[in-house]
Amino acid sequence: GYESVRAGALAPCPFGAVTGFCFDLNFNTPDGLEMRGMVMARKKDDKLDAFLFQAPGEYYFALLQPAVKDVFASVQAK
Repeated sequence: GYESVRAGALAPCPFGAVTGFCFDLNFNTPDGLEMRGMVMARKKDDKLDAFLFQAPGEYYFALLQPAVKDVFASVQAK
């Protein structure tokens, strides 16, 4: 039900001990709330492992982004 979904800034990034990929998201809820997100993912054995953080873009995304980056950096995966 999200609208105007846009992804960007696709780049390799650490996913535990391996290299995965990261990208940013921008989208609107059906009620028109502007949302932002960050995704960290990897493909292993034909499966996709992913972490998604999404929050309202106006205030909460910037407030929480530094802590989420720390969480993403702490992922332990083989």
